[in-house]
Amino acid sequence: MNDSETIDERTIAYHEAGHALQYFLQGCEVECAELTMGEENHAYVKPVSASSAKLVDAQHVRISLAGIAAEFVLGKVPAPSTADALFDIVFESAGWEPDWDRAHHYALQVAGEEKNEGADEFRFQHFRDVLALQSLHRDKAARVATHLLKQRRLTGERLKSLLGAR
Repeated sequence: MNDSETIDERTIAYHEAGHALQYFLQGCEVECAELTMGEENHAYVKPVSASSAKLVDAQHVRISLAGIAAEFVLGKVPAPSTADALFDIVFESAGWEPDWDRAHHYALQVAGEEKNEGADEFRFQHFRDVLALQSLHRDKAARVATHLLKQRRLTGERLKSLLGAR
């Protein structure tokens, strides 16, 4: 990474690398990852539809939370120790709400629509699990983030290569 890259670009690249890594760890194929900065900033990791259709709700929770977890790990920010603390951080941070809401949607599918509190705890426990995985594989996520910053778009094959898939 060079001095002309902003912290925001690095953070976004790490975030998307976290999603890519989690898809990989869940055995889901990814079509591409993209980072576009400028007037219309956007970034995403696009799974192969047939592959992501096989995922269960708990796996979707993990994938949804992986970008947030990667920012904690790669940004060397201390992770919150309670669900409430994590909730507070998420809503103070720009850009995390869609992932958090998606994780909540899938957590409700597991806990049951009427068990909102159970869904919050389920989501937090999965966040802690994903955080541990992101820490364990931080070198892979950092490698993806570095290449995403340089190339702006990575194919599924390139992601597999960077993540160590055979």
